[in-house]
Amino acid sequence: MEPLAKRLVDILALDNLWLKEVVVVTKEKQSSEVQTVNNYLKMSHQYLLVYEKVERDHRNEHT
Repeated sequence: MEPLAKRLVDILALDNLWLKEVVVVTKEKQSSEVQTVNNYLKMSHQYLLVYEKVERDHRNEHT
């Protein structure tokens, strides 16, 4: 099993973009318990991937 956020980062990897942060967005006052509707999982959060544009030569400075 592979985390979805990691898989997305791997798929979207570009030479001049560096993943700066992953923001998890949820609705206000939402229970942290798993919610189901008709035995299907309900979407409880979304990801916002924030990238920084970097010069190709400077990418190695971030590792």
